[in-house]
Amino acid sequence: LLSAVCCAMSSMAYSEETKPFTMDGEFGFIMTTGNTETTSVKGKLSAHQELDQWSNDYLVDVLYKKDEVAVSATEVENQTTAQKWFASGQGNYKLENPDHRLFVFGSYEDNRFSNYDYQST
Repeated sequence: LLSAVCCAMSSMAYSEETKPFTMDGEFGFIMTTGNTETTSVKGKLSAHQELDQWSNDYLVDVLYKKDEVAVSATEVENQTTAQKWFASGQGNYKLENPDHRLFVFGSYEDNRFSNYDYQST
């Protein structure tokens, strides 16, 4: 009976250790009112995938901000002051030596307030 319990516990521990897909997320929201009014939203989602021959990573990051901006001495209006999103993916091919891998990486960034329309690699 004791050996059966130990085997069951070791199989449960093994299933908890080997996670073929994991995901983490973040979300932030700030809203201020008073002398100035601002709203900021930030989100991030990252994922990791383990396969037999591949290890993959994915990332999405988003930022949006709206502020009250003075357009004249007597007039203010709400304007978008930050709008950015970023996405990337990386695939790592596992070689025989566990310390060596070949990888492919791609990313795309669209930032409305940068000097570029978009950036990609």
